Amino acid sequence: MPRTPVTAKRSRAPADARSAAIPRIETRPAANPTPFRFYDNRQKYLAFVNTCNEKASIARRATRELQLVRPSPPALRLFDAGMGDATVLARLMRSAHHAFPVVPMLVVAKEISLEDVRLGLEKMPDRFHEHPATVLVITNLHYAEAPRLMPRDVNFAAALNWQEVRLTGDSAHQYAEQIEELTATLGHGWETKPSQSSGNPVYVRPSVLTIYRDDQRFLLDSVIPKPGRTFEDYD
Repeated sequence: MPRTPVTAKRSRAPADARSAAIPRIETRPAANPTPFRFYDNRQKYLAFVNTCNEKASIARRATRELQLVRPSPPALRLFDAGMGDATVLARLMRSAHHAFPVVPMLVVAKEISLEDVRLGLEKMPDRFHEHPATVLVITNLHYAEAPRLMPRDVNFAAALNWQEVRLTGDSAHQYAEQIEELTATLGHGWETKPSQSSGNPVYVRPSVLTIYRDDQRFLLDSVIPKPGRTFEDYD
């Protein structure tokens, strides 16, 4: 009696079973993919900058420009926008003190984030102690307005919230305590609301905060910005 050839069927059955058991995954390109930018997300951005040397590298690169600067009276004038948590700015101010230890320094910084302003101010007591002839100005004005310390809108200009703080004492500890007492001032001046066009935070009231040492007021009189007096001359 002839034998039934079953070898071929047996050899195919396991392969067919395995093929049926393995799920098929099809990959398709996402519709209208949006490019990822970590600058659009504060948490992702902070995770990036706090785990790399980006800020240190930027500060070193900016410091190289100081070698080309020839300050003219009444001060060395620096502008930073946006300031962020002032890590880069504090490094640059240290370098500026090293390069020009006896030259008065005017530092204007733009920042909309209340959290960053607080973090930035925490780094400044040491700067005031090492470089007494320092005038620090922080504002929440728009990028186009911040260098002039004056809103473009006439109504906002008339309602400009201008605050001046004169630090007393002779130690970084004393300056830090006085800066910490600015919580209510910052909360009022740096209140924000979402922009109707972009959704990004914009100021409720335009604000300028000027800080300097009271014992340097006479020397810095021509350096300290005055309300209503605009300027855009920076080194």
